[in-house]
Amino acid sequence: MAPTKSGFFPFAAFLLVGVCAPLAAAAEPVAGNVTRGGFTVFWESETEGSPEVRVYADSAGAEPLTDGVRREAFPQAEAPGAHLDVYQRAERRELREAQAERGLMAVRVGGLAADTVYYFEAGVRDESGVYQAIGDDLTEVRTAPATPFVADYRQVVVDFEDGAAGSVAVLRAPGTLAPLVAVVGDSAGGAARAWFALSGLLDEASGGAYVPDENWNFTVTHHPGGFEQPSMSGQAPYDGAFHIAGTTTLAFEMFVDVEIAEFVFDPIGDQMAGQPFAVTIVARDSAGGVAAGFSGTVELATNGELESGGSTGAFEGGVLDGHLVTIGNTGDFALNASHPASGTEGTSDPFAVMTDWENWLALNVDPEDLKDSLREQRLADPDGSGQPSLLRYAFDLPFDGYEPAPVERDTVDEDGERHLTVSFRRLQYAPDVRYVVMGSDDMNGWEIIDVVNPGSPEWVTVRDERPVSETDRRFMRVGLVGAHTYDFWRTGEFGLAALNDPTISGPEADPGDHGVTNLERYALGMGGPDPDLARLPERRLISENGADYQELVFERRAAGEDVLYRVEATSDFPNWETIEEFGPGSPVEMVVRDTQPVPESGYRFIRLTILEAEE
Repeated sequence: MAPTKSGFFPFAAFLLVGVCAPLAAAAEPVAGNVTRGGFTVFWESETEGSPEVRVYADSAGAEPLTDGVRREAFPQAEAPGAHLDVYQRAERRELREAQAERGLMAVRVGGLAADTVYYFEAGVRDESGVYQAIGDDLTEVRTAPATPFVADYRQVVVDFEDGAAGSVAVLRAPGTLAPLVAVVGDSAGGAARAWFALSGLLDEASGGAYVPDENWNFTVTHHPGGFEQPSMSGQAPYDGAFHIAGTTTLAFEMFVDVEIAEFVFDPIGDQMAGQPFAVTIVARDSAGGVAAGFSGTVELATNGELESGGSTGAFEGGVLDGHLVTIGNTGDFALNASHPASGTEGTSDPFAVMTDWENWLALNVDPEDLKDSLREQRLADPDGSGQPSLLRYAFDLPFDGYEPAPVERDTVDEDGERHLTVSFRRLQYAPDVRYVVMGSDDMNGWEIIDVVNPGSPEWVTVRDERPVSETDRRFMRVGLVGAHTYDFWRTGEFGLAALNDPTISGPEADPGDHGVTNLERYALGMGGPDPDLARLPERRLISENGADYQELVFERRAAGEDVLYRVEATSDFPNWETIEEFGPGSPVEMVVRDTQPVPESGYRFIRLTILEAEE
């Protein structure tokens, strides 16, 4: 995808488990225990009968799947090849009956393809054969890809009070694709135990085996029936080494012994997207003092993309100090800390997360590969997918692989006329990119309709001012300009009318007749319509060894790839010799001395010429 001559980049716009709205007689279904070939659907219902799950290949429910798809109602764990004797079969039947009496419905769906998106609805078929579905929409779930190597096959066993057999426990861990679902009393060595294999957790982003940052942090929710859902936080050790098995046993406790009234964050300043930053949280009691006895963990969430740090380590003396958090996208955020076991929460002060081109490169490109010029870096197409790096940066796309740019086209009717619109997702905090919306009748000559800066809201819509009825054809597109370019400078200096008139905003134009072209104004850091002429080069004489030399003193741009500075001198006008030529850079202030002294007779001139750098 090549840039246009003006420098604008034109272009034409891990699935998580979802839940549907419940009916009054049922709770939302949970898709858990996701594997390469299936998943378990669990929900709670007041309607007596048999649980039923219907699976579809499409979100509209037009392609039901039947051939090869297996379903097991009230599934119980069983080792492959195990033989149950008559007493074990009776225990299994009693456990299923206990689960059904509690109104806890579960169906295991199997026979599916790996790494594939499916849609399902859950419902109950009563004794008369009438099927009642939960909600109006289908729920989406994606099966796991090829099973990767798992470093730690740790097991977590949760002990409940006596009489809990047949109830259901659900384990959730931040950063994972789907929860783990277990029936209390099923294959856990006791009628009041739930057993979980943490190796069954899948990474939310990749779909592969989930690996925690430090320890395993999770929340266990208990479903005893009657729509009660008490929960507790838990933690299991993880050291990154290979373990065949290890067991962590916890007693289910709904409430903590230490009184916690709120969690208070130390102030959080502005941060960079994708870069970890440390937060400090204090647990406080109702009197405002530090709850020094609190040593639990909390879950962190935000309104953005929390890449890491969602689960914390244990508080020490009621304080969590220096916990690292990474937010992936830009915008205005606040962190929320929650402790499910006690229901205690706390919210940080608002802060901004921003980014820039240099930060984006640092996150995505090996420093040894950053040898190209700024223009070459922006035009780079790392994997040949046709998406230059500037486009990936401006629309927050992955550095590798193809993902459609978040741009959508539509039409709108206003005042009896139909107009084209284009909507796109922009960065919210970024100082070095602009989005240029353009329109055309023939895709040859483009006019600028609007210039959009990063900001809020994240999605913006621009309407074409020209009605569709005025032309046989009409097109819209979005271009990009990066900082340290002439086009970035002019889109910030001139209005739309001037931007579409090269006699005003073109590089050779001199709006206002100041004797300084726009390219020279850009190169010397002047304004556009009202240039600061004090920034013109200063000529001065310097005496050295009894001779006088001319010097030019001026400030160049700190960065850029589309302008050159050439200092020239002559004693034989109009023939000029080049003294020095360079581009933007550091130091910004330049002092260039003539190579020859001012003659005692005759003349000697020195000048600065500003040139467009060739692409």
